[in-house]
Amino acid sequence: MGDQLVISEKNVRRVIHRWCKETNLKLERMNVDEAIFQYKVNHPPDSNLWSIIMNPKDRKDMLLLVTSFRIDEYMTDQFRSLIPQDRWGIIHDLRMKLLPLQAEFIINHPNLIIEEIQFRYMIYFDGLSKDHFMRGLRAIFIGRLYAQWFFEAINPVHIEQVTNQATSDV
Repeated sequence: MGDQLVISEKNVRRVIHRWCKETNLKLERMNVDEAIFQYKVNHPPDSNLWSIIMNPKDRKDMLLLVTSFRIDEYMTDQFRSLIPQDRWGIIHDLRMKLLPLQAEFIINHPNLIIEEIQFRYMIYFDGLSKDHFMRGLRAIFIGRLYAQWFFEAINPVHIEQVTNQATSDV
């Protein structure tokens, strides 16, 4: 066995920089008040997708990886055209499909209109390794990709079918 890297508050930034450089990930520093440090990282490499790597001020021993998926105007309008029970059914279906993923998720849905889905992955410093870090980035990316595919699959015809099925079941 080789030397095991011990991650601490003092060296976590340097280690993150090294891992990102080794894997061709672009890293940009962000200045925010709620974090000890926060970076924007493009993942997968050479994509236009960005995630956040942060060490929250209230959790000094933890790294938080975050990305989100915003619902476009067209889909928002489609949701508005549905009755509340149908909107709730789609939200419930999405929740059930996201549950098996490795990332935590938060669905922002005021008035049952989905606006954004945030994916998060927490890693405590005592379990932080390059492998765990990369698995975390992949988990939030897969969550975002899954949400994108879920909404691409919902089109006006599908929404009409869901509405017709829901009303015929009553």
